[in-house]
This record gives sequence, structure tokens and C-alpha cells, in this order.
Amino acid sequence: MTQAKLRLQVSGETAARIAGEAGATKAEQVHAVHFDTPDHALAAMAASLRIRHLPDRQVQTVRTPQGERDKLVEGDVPVLDPSGPLGKTAAADLVPVFTARYTRRSWAVEEAGQTVEVALDEGEIAAGDRRAPILDLILTGAPGALVPVARRLAGDAQVAPLSKAERGYRLVGPAPLRLKAAEVPLTATMTAATAFREIAWSCLGQFRQNEDLLITSRTAEPLHQARVALRRLRSAFSIFRPMLGDSGADLREGLRVLASELGQARDLDVLLLRTPQGPLGTRIRNAREAAHDAVAEVLGSAETRMLLLDLAAWLHDGDWLRDDARATLREEPVTVFAQEALFRYRRKVKKGGKGLATLEDEVRHDLRKDAKKLRYATEFFTPLFVAEAPKRHRKFLGALETLQDHLGDLNDLAAAPHLLQRLGIGEEPGAADLLAKGQRKRLLRAAEGAYDHLMEAKPFWA
Repeated sequence: MTQAKLRLQVSGETAARIAGEAGATKAEQVHAVHFDTPDHALAAMAASLRIRHLPDRQVQTVRTPQGERDKLVEGDVPVLDPSGPLGKTAAADLVPVFTARYTRRSWAVEEAGQTVEVALDEGEIAAGDRRAPILDLILTGAPGALVPVARRLAGDAQVAPLSKAERGYRLVGPAPLRLKAAEVPLTATMTAATAFREIAWSCLGQFRQNEDLLITSRTAEPLHQARVALRRLRSAFSIFRPMLGDSGADLREGLRVLASELGQARDLDVLLLRTPQGPLGTRIRNAREAAHDAVAEVLGSAETRMLLLDLAAWLHDGDWLRDDARATLREEPVTVFAQEALFRYRRKVKKGGKGLATLEDEVRHDLRKDAKKLRYATEFFTPLFVAEAPKRHRKFLGALETLQDHLGDLNDLAAAPHLLQRLGIGEEPGAADLLAKGQRKRLLRAAEGAYDHLMEAKPFWA
């Protein structure tokens, strides 16, 4: 039977309650030392090496995108095989980077006739004088049983965006202000279904990381990146729609509503950048603070936590994985699926962008949405094709980014009057200056030029 793993973060209060309710459980003290080269070459290749000091043994774990390998070792010195997964990296090249010390309590629970292994980790990660808490609930078992167990054990559980190793590396570098999307490690050997799951998890991870930063900082940067993560995730649903059908429609709607809540605050962040000091600026700033209060309430709600848990469950064990009519598409090589998707959205942009300067605002907004999906599809599928045509990829993506930027600026101009009216300041002194009407013709010309360059750029995937 297929096994899945779900890593969650819980509060200290919930961790204490779970540990108390678990009763007699197996408890193990873990001291893990994570190694890398001084320039973090392992992290750069999405690999890691740790040695866990357990009561009766030391276990070295090497993790790469291809999987994990465990080996019993003695002491704190890594043991590497030149023919192993880390290639030419030598043990002498490695130094300790950070440590993780925690207590792991583990037990099993039953859910609908399935056994789920539960692990509760409590401790901290340390890098120099910097610390990060470990309050992890890790569930392993049949995919369909994981979320019901999570709900029963921990009502405030949230999907954990980072592994312990990723949190350790975060301590080593400067504290991030926001997290941009990372390249999804797709390979040509993947099926379309596997690629979709990898993409969706990447988007979910980007959202959760920026969500945590936004809650603590209330600044524009993590809010913007959280919205980008949701847009990328919703675009992935659209890009893979031929394979998904109507599966996950309720999740898509939930993500749309969540994105809309964040969008109201983002609109005010953008508007505030164009607003000079004065009474008008004060009103917009107050509205912005109220919008961020609303965002914090939404992000802290049980509805949002359940939405993300339901998404995690659906990715593991949704009905999209059992739709016989779409089984062939799920098993299709991702390269074939990607080529078809990229051609499909390029055709939409080509058709929708004709006569761009004369389009109505709503029609141009539809073009912007199609261009955005083509942009995200290009970024998702880049690892599959970029090595074969790096120059064509660079030219295509550059033209697409420029078009999207100009369409975004035009959309901001079109939306500004409605936003000012919604705030009740459309007639206030200085409000007309925020509409930047003189920029419209210039932006339309620039957008037309970017559209022409994009259509001239050869597809890098063919």
C-alpha cells in the first residue's frame, strides 16, 4: 500500500496536550549534526548530509532529489563513497553547519482501519548563537488517513513549509524579508501527475513561508510573495486542468477567496507607494493597516488552516488520482504534457493580444491572465528544456516578463478609480494625481512592443 508523509507545525500548548494524551509512548533523544562544505555546495545541489546521534548508534543520512541513503557510522566524521550520491564531494571538504536537538515521541493510531505512525518532535535547531524551535507533528501512513488524524490530534496544526534541514540553513544566512519562488526540480523521467504534485507542493511551501513572515512583519514584500504563491498554485490547477478535470474545484474556489482577501491589502500597498505625504496619504495608510488586520485574521483562521490541510490531503490522495478516464494523461511523460500546455497558452496569448492597444480593459485583463499562466508554465517547466535551448529560453522569458509587467501596470491604472471610490476618496484633493492617466498611451505602446517581441521569440520547448 502507498505510504505518504505529512509534516505539520503545532503550538507548544498543542504539543504538550498531544504528548499527554498519547500516554506511554516511545521517547528518543536525537542529536543531529548537519554537514556541508563552507560554501554550502550540498545545499546548492538540493542535497544534505546529517549524522544523528541516537542512544545506541550513529546514523548518517545522505539525502538527494533521488532519495535517501542511511549508513551506520562512528563518531562525528562523515563517511563518503566516491561512487555515492554526492559524487566527488569528500568527507574532508565537509564541516558542521548546524545542529538539531529534540525529543521524538512516537506511537501509532488507527484511522478507518488504517495504521498511522505518529511522531512528535520537540526541541530546537542551533547555528552559532541563532535558534529556531522544533514543534513538529509528523504523520506517516495511508494518504487518506493522514488529515483525519491531524484534525483529531491537533486542531491548530499547519502544513510545515520547511524541513528541519531547511530551517537550519535559514539560520545560517541573513533573515529573509520574503521568499521568492524556487525552481521546481522537475525531471524528464517524471509523469504529469508527479510533476503536478511537485509544483503544487512548491507553491504551497512558498505561501506558508511568506505567511509566517507576513504575520510577524506586516510588510508589503511577504504579502506580495504570498499572493504570487497563490497565483502560481491556481495557475497550476489551470495548466493541469486537462489531467485534473473538475477535481479539486472546492479547493480552487477556496484559494481564489483567500487570494482575494490578500489582494485588497496588496492594492493598498501599491497605491500607497504612489501617494505623497499628507491627509490623503494618511487615509490610505489607515485603510492599509485595517486591510492588513483583516489579512492577519484570515490567515489565523481555522478555515485557512483547514483549506491548506485539505489541499495537502488532496495532493496525496485526491479523487484526481483515481479518475480512470484521465489515467493516460496522469501517466503521460511530463515533457509531452509540458509541450502541449506551453503551446496551448502561447496560442491563447497570440490570439488575445491582437490589436492590444484597442482592447477594452476587461478583454486586456483576460489577456493578462493568459500571459500570467504562460509565464508560470514557462517557469514550472524550465528545468525540462532550458539545457537544450538556453538562448531561446532567455529571449522568450524576457519578452514574456516584459509583456506581463506592462499589462500589470495597465491593469493597476484601470483598477485605481474603482479602488479610490471604494475607499471613498475619489473626489479628495490629490486623488486624481494617483490615476496617472498620462501614462496610458505610453504603456499601451510598450505593451504592444513586448507582445510583438514575444510572438517573434521561438518556443524554447520545441
